[in-house]
Order: sequence, then C-alpha cells, then structure tokens
Amino acid sequence: MIMMPLGPQLMRQLSITPREFGGLISSYAITAGVVGLAAAPFTDRFDRRKLLLFCYAGFTFATLACGLSDNAATLLLARWSSVISRSYPSSRPIWSATSACRKRACSSSI
Repeated sequence: MIMMPLGPQLMRQLSITPREFGGLISSYAITAGVVGLAAAPFTDRFDRRKLLLFCYAGFTFATLACGLSDNAATLLLARWSSVISRSYPSSRPIWSATSACRKRACSSSI
C-alpha cells in the first residue's frame, strides 16, 4: 500500500498525528532491512517456486488487510506482515551473492 500520497486522508480517517504517520512510513523500511538480513541464511532451505508463491499470497492478503484496516495499530500490523512476506524472497539473491563471493575468495586463496 502506497501511503505517502494518502497521508492527509489517512491521518484524518485514522485520527493519527503526523509523527505517528511518519512512524508508519518508516516502520516499513526498517522492518524490510531487518527481515531481509535475518532471513537471508534460511532462504536456501526451501524450494524457490513454493517460497515465492507462498510469499506472494501472503503479500496479497497483507496488502488487502492494509486497505481494510480501520485503526493505526491494525495498519501497522498489516504493513509488517506485508513487508515480511515481501522481504523474505528478496533476501535470497543477497545471500547467494555473499556466499558466492566467499567461495571465490576461498578458491582464489588456495
């Protein structure tokens, strides 16, 4: 859910202050960074296709929950769940790239 253009309407509908709205916006980026780094070592344990389908379904339902939320707390939880389902499959290339660099470093040092 793109929230920045909807700022005035969301603040009015959810009765939140600009500071709380800023927290909703920044929580998405912070959670994406944390989940992306934390999930990276575990992504190779699952089949890529099944993982992507599961995460896309979770992202779809979480985005729907963002649209249906009626207060700031449920919107925050829905945004966290959407970023978790979005960040998990995108952390796979990060982990693959770093492990490939480690393998190259080991092979070149021999």
